[in-house]
Amino acid sequence: MWQYDDDGDQTLESQETFHFMYDERWRIVGIFRNTDTDAKESFVYHAAGKAGFGNASYIDSVILRDKDANTAWTSAGDAVLDERRYYCQNWRADVVALTKSDGQPVEFIRYSSYDRAQAFAAADVNRDGVVNSTDAADWDNLYTEASSNAAIPVDFDFDGAAFDPADNDAFYAAYSEASGWSNGSGGGALGGRLSRIGNRKGYAGYEFDVSVEAYHVRHRVYLPEIGKWTRRDPLGYVDGPSLYQYVRSSPCKSSDPTGRMTYTQCRNAVNSCFSDPEYGPGINEARERVWDAGFPSPSITCYSNSGGECGQDVLGYAEPRRDQTHIGICKDGHNSTEAICATLLHEMVHAAQFAESAGGGGGGGGGGGGNWAPNLTPQRPYRDGGIVGCIAQELEAYYKDGTPTVEGCKAACSSCTRTTAAHAECLKICVQITDDRLIVRGASLNDM
Repeated sequence: MWQYDDDGDQTLESQETFHFMYDERWRIVGIFRNTDTDAKESFVYHAAGKAGFGNASYIDSVILRDKDANTAWTSAGDAVLDERRYYCQNWRADVVALTKSDGQPVEFIRYSSYDRAQAFAAADVNRDGVVNSTDAADWDNLYTEASSNAAIPVDFDFDGAAFDPADNDAFYAAYSEASGWSNGSGGGALGGRLSRIGNRKGYAGYEFDVSVEAYHVRHRVYLPEIGKWTRRDPLGYVDGPSLYQYVRSSPCKSSDPTGRMTYTQCRNAVNSCFSDPEYGPGINEARERVWDAGFPSPSITCYSNSGGECGQDVLGYAEPRRDQTHIGICKDGHNSTEAICATLLHEMVHAAQFAESAGGGGGGGGGGGGNWAPNLTPQRPYRDGGIVGCIAQELEAYYKDGTPTVEGCKAACSSCTRTTAAHAECLKICVQITDDRLIVRGASLNDM
């Protein structure tokens, strides 16, 4: 729920209360005023990936917003979302422009490195943050020059036809709509308003709260003014020694859509694995088997080797749970996208095996229990790995006979150790924790 004093009378009336509706990935999909049954806004996000599950898309890649624009924001909705705006995002998922349904731009947004945002109306030709008569004069001059110089591309409405009457009409329509508007920056450095039209999605697709000038990023709140989080990292020191530092001080190449861990090259590599010509078919086939067994697609997170279940010599693990299997990619142990894809394939196979064991085998696919494996044989992601690699291979072989158990883990330890001390140390990781986790903690068993 969200409340704000829209009329500034220091009292929160019922019409100033809004309810946010979220999907399972903590993304706002609809906004309702107080007890209204008609939405004021709704959002549609990218869902690239097989079966529309969206695993190939960045979590905050948004397509469009539909809005009830013909009633006041604090008035009851009329059941008609009459205004549609499309989002344009850059490589980091910063919202950099919003357009109408016909592609005509409405506004542009620019950012500093740590996300001081500044919006510009489409009619703000000179980008000084204010729409006024100077912009109209600049447009007239530009349009006149373009009529005699084809090297000046004037295509205001982005319809592909430069210098035509439609561009002039589109400019003056936008100018009339935004005339007198200021982004609050005073023409200075980045740091003005995020939007003229009530858009709240900005840097990296995060949700901006104008009342506190901060971003809500799932588990934490981010302050662009100082480039830091407002609270400690709930996962601890997974991103380095500072618990408040934002993306390891590398905002130009990274983001953190969960508020817990930097989303960098590892995550980009994971996304590319689903379409990789060598590993993609096996990864997607394994994931389909998870779905066929009645389970959601596994969640995938990149960890440093001090995060999650990652440890020395571990490249990845699958953690089976009744609700959703979690796959961890231990990014510090990989030196290429190919290596990450090999690990992801390896762990996705285990996720499929667990799902089929727990769900009784996938529909339409045969294979029962834990015996299934994709047609593509993965390159084993474990190097020599010592005991770690040995246990992982033993447990993989054990899968051919059924679901791994604590007893299976102990048998693997017996096969992989040569001394009493090593065997005793190995047995420490063969511990049953809960029914939601088959076997756990410890390098090799994460591979299950």
